[in-house]
Amino acid sequence: MPQAKSHSLHLTIDIGNTRTKLVAFANGQPIDSIALTDDQQPHGRTASAIAAAAMALADRQDALWEAICWCHTGPVPEGFTEWVSTAAPRVVQLTGLTPTPLQMLYRTPHTLGADRLAAALGAVSLMPHAHLLVIDIGTCITYDVVEGGHAFLGGNISPGVRLRLQSLHNYTAALPLVCAEGEQPLVGYDTETAIRSGVIAGVHAEILGIVRDLSSRYPQLQVWLTGGETLGLHHPDGHPLHRDPYLVARGLESLLSKPLS
Repeated sequence: MPQAKSHSLHLTIDIGNTRTKLVAFANGQPIDSIALTDDQQPHGRTASAIAAAAMALADRQDALWEAICWCHTGPVPEGFTEWVSTAAPRVVQLTGLTPTPLQMLYRTPHTLGADRLAAALGAVSLMPHAHLLVIDIGTCITYDVVEGGHAFLGGNISPGVRLRLQSLHNYTAALPLVCAEGEQPLVGYDTETAIRSGVIAGVHAEILGIVRDLSSRYPQLQVWLTGGETLGLHHPDGHPLHRDPYLVARGLESLLSKPLS
């Protein structure tokens, strides 16, 4: 007979536009993770692939899932909600309308991307009373502000690096599709480096400009970076940029660790 699992853990699932990330938590801290993308074989990001990843994480930790918190900005795979509803004794979905410890000042919470709210909650869990700017660099770049650790003000959305590169190719007659990885000279010496350097330098300038402008309003502003790309950013005046790849997952976990308000 198979042995019983030795302990229980929390699981977070973030279904994004280009990848789905599963993170296992013990005592409020991330201990293991699996990321799925559409091009992974044989099942990509289907419900069965997510279920298999959750099982693999549980097996690696010799654990059962005590609770699961999930959110999505990308499409939810067919069959996922049915599976997740039975995958743990407690299951929470985070949306822009879910009650959280943050005062919601965003005027259209029903349109708010749940990953933005989760990342804000994650930053608050690490710095509970600070003025926070949370920058998530992925398919899109999102900027979200939490005032004093208690009020979600909202933020901005702009295209991510790959969207900008893809758009230059799609909406011009002659520009090639350039990958983000490669040389980035200060002055591009051919079309490929001109596009890559221009896009990434533009993203740098955008991010650091927003950081600078918000820092003038909140002198003690704490800036957090998360997402698939952090782009080697450094604050121009030496002010640190905090980095945490688990910020969205930490926010989801915080809803399992603490009672909802």
